[in-house]
Amino acid sequence: MKYLHFKGDLSGAIANTIVVIPMAIGYGVIALAPLGPTYASRGALMGVYAAIFCAFFAALVGRTPVQMTGPKAPLALVIASLVAGLVVSQHLPDSLASKPLVVISLVSTCILIGGIFQFLFAAMRLGNLVKYIPSPVVAGFMNGVALLLIIKQIKPLLGLSSKMTYLEILAHPQSVRPLSVIVGVVTFATLFFARARTKKIPAPFAAFAVGIVVYYILQFLTGADTMGPVIGKIPSALPKPDAFIQLFKAWDDVHLVPLFPTLIITGFFLGILSSMDSLLSSVVGSNLTGVRTDTKKELMGQAAGNIVCSFFGGLPGAGSVPGVMTTYTAGGRTAAAGMISGVSVLVVIVILGPLVGKIPLAVIAGIIIAVAVMMIDKRTLAMLRAPRRQLIQRQGIGIDLAVNLIVAMITVSVNLLIAVGIGVVLASALFIYKMGRSVIHRKYTGENVHSKKVRNLAHQEALEKLGKQIVVFELKGPIFFGSADNLSMEIENSMQDAHYCILDMRRVSEIDSTGANILVQTHKMLAKEGKALLMTYLKDNKALWTFMEALNVPEILTEKQFFQDTDEALEAVEDLVLTQAGHLSLDQTGISLAQMDLVNGFSPDELDLLNAKLVSHRVSKGHSVLKEGDNSRDVYLLVKGSVSVRIRLSDNDRLKRLVSYSPGVMFGEMALLDGNPRSASVVADENTEVMKLSYDDFESLLREHPQVAAKLTQNIALVLAKRLRKLSDEIKMMEIE
Repeated sequence: MKYLHFKGDLSGAIANTIVVIPMAIGYGVIALAPLGPTYASRGALMGVYAAIFCAFFAALVGRTPVQMTGPKAPLALVIASLVAGLVVSQHLPDSLASKPLVVISLVSTCILIGGIFQFLFAAMRLGNLVKYIPSPVVAGFMNGVALLLIIKQIKPLLGLSSKMTYLEILAHPQSVRPLSVIVGVVTFATLFFARARTKKIPAPFAAFAVGIVVYYILQFLTGADTMGPVIGKIPSALPKPDAFIQLFKAWDDVHLVPLFPTLIITGFFLGILSSMDSLLSSVVGSNLTGVRTDTKKELMGQAAGNIVCSFFGGLPGAGSVPGVMTTYTAGGRTAAAGMISGVSVLVVIVILGPLVGKIPLAVIAGIIIAVAVMMIDKRTLAMLRAPRRQLIQRQGIGIDLAVNLIVAMITVSVNLLIAVGIGVVLASALFIYKMGRSVIHRKYTGENVHSKKVRNLAHQEALEKLGKQIVVFELKGPIFFGSADNLSMEIENSMQDAHYCILDMRRVSEIDSTGANILVQTHKMLAKEGKALLMTYLKDNKALWTFMEALNVPEILTEKQFFQDTDEALEAVEDLVLTQAGHLSLDQTGISLAQMDLVNGFSPDELDLLNAKLVSHRVSKGHSVLKEGDNSRDVYLLVKGSVSVRIRLSDNDRLKRLVSYSPGVMFGEMALLDGNPRSASVVADENTEVMKLSYDDFESLLREHPQVAAKLTQNIALVLAKRLRKLSDEIKMMEIE
């Protein structure tokens, strides 16, 4: 098995080597482009060294399966921006003979700092935080990087020196080398053609080979003067850890201390960008291999790779999703593939260094431009093509697109570091904006939605008129400093005509001290006006309840203001509203037969006939009036007390309350009508009194007094119809988001 892994890792590493070398050379040339074409070969070596040392040591320490580490476009552009700033820095005098070499040493210092930051990220277990960076920020940054790559490759594509300005190019169009453009375009087209038509040959390698062949054929036919430049001389020698020697030699001539802030800030952003790319590619590798990524070890590995690479003068590196995919497809399965890839690149550069130096810059430009085009975020293009009306209607899309474009424009027009910084600020602003949006998932009043307690028609009609005194807020998300104040204002506005406010906390994920304090203040404000704030589902959430207890919130609000669920709170408040309005008596005398909905339209004689058939029963609290599965067909009228319909849950043998009944209401009528066994149990919530009409007495009534039985049946149907209509209205209302 180990032999099979080695064989697969070897083939996967070789496939990655074929792909990574042209990319590494291209990114290295970009990184040192501000120093001029003389340092193109040195830049190429820096890119190659990243593919060697970052790949080997990241795999050795990180041990993430098939993770492939190497130079990346965003990191190369950050280095290019740093180099451009150091070249014009007043702290590096122009009289310094070795200024370009000192600049390269300072770049290595910055990469070393970035590696140290990655080590700290790993030590503090901050790896998972990168997933919280909003995708519009990441997409905008990557889109900006793609545009920058294209812009920076225009001059090599045209066969021109990087020192020429675009105004000079426009003023002297004859300086453009058309054959160089042809080479770049052929390379670009080959990459996309190979990518679409074949999986056996890596597309970058195919484009690389075709571009070089076309370049030298055209050079043979037309002469060297008509073609663009090549990378330059690259020695066949082993890398040396001498990146900081030049800096020490020029120590007395360099004002190093003022440069430290720039180096530290840039290193910090290098660490962040490298960590983001590496963790993303490690997730891809984990999905392919089924081995879970250890984010701490992965960041440790990336830190080790970048720290070692800095001593050899290489570019910073990060995990590569294309590299992971290429390696896995070619047979790689373990972290050894990354180490083998690093060694393979080293062998190639030592043996074929002079040949690498003859690679045309136009070929590199074609490959980099093709990669840049593929980097452009597809979702961004889809949003740009979306109708303007859709962007307006769906505010979230418009905001995401705006953030995306802002970050992209800053990346292109200002600076990558500033773009990353603004991206972080925008990420924070987006988080606060989204979290600060209303936590109110739904709001309704007692007019529209009632508790599960079934009441007589008179009480139901009263609640439909008086229900506006009850306001229910279903909350969702965190109640914190960004959202609690808005919630308080909404409660205050909604309580102008209401007396009871119920906060459904079932979907609340978190409460901070500011949110808890605002809830307390809202309670005190309502209490001064003789109104009440009630909360539900809070006690069942141990984390939230413990936090609220630590802040003494339950003591301030009192135990009576917390309910197990919203239905329980609604039922209690409805009783208060009906009692205060005189519809519900607090005495225990019960309700008479004449007051019940079941006998609407009955004459006194008909009432007497029905009453003669009824038998009174007293049921103690907790005892069953009906049991699920019983075959009885009796119907009951509730005179006094309260009963609840409960079903037994099969998963845990627990009884769940479906609905409760108040005095004046009938129950058990379904079995009377359809003759099926009882579908639920009815249990007394308190000491209760009921009147029973047995099925035998109902049949007797039907035979002896059919007109009375017909009225009774009609009233049963009307009561059921009104219950069903009320339920359907509530469902419609609750479905509205």
